[in-house]
Amino acid sequence: MYYTDVKNPIWANPDRTAVVCQVLFEGQSEYFPFGAVPHDVEAHGVQIYSECVSGKWGPIEDYVEPVRPPNTAEANKSIASQLLADTDWVMVPDVADATLSNPYLTNKADFVAYRNLLRAIVISPTTGDLSWPNKPTANWST
Repeated sequence: MYYTDVKNPIWANPDRTAVVCQVLFEGQSEYFPFGAVPHDVEAHGVQIYSECVSGKWGPIEDYVEPVRPPNTAEANKSIASQLLADTDWVMVPDVADATLSNPYLTNKADFVAYRNLLRAIVISPTTGDLSWPNKPTANWST
């Protein structure tokens, strides 16, 4: 992939092992956000990283820790809702039924308990840092 310009390089992490920037690819009229690392799977990613580090595209701005939004009740409810949606697949009837599928989920009860804790947050969201439940790891029959 060919590019014609790179601008606004910024360190993407405090370890300075990745750069984010804007890249103008050949044939395009708009710059695209781009993340580059020294061991990118794409040759142009490695090249953009090397050129940024060498200063070709100007100085690399320092990494700035992102400002975390306040944990409002609405934000916590949204997070809990998304975590519930991420585990909806557990509730499909044949996932944990040995008579309907093989392999099958052997620890559905762990997921049900996890989802009940999340549902409580969705129903009665509170403000502040929450102690989020740990998502269980799926255990499948052999």
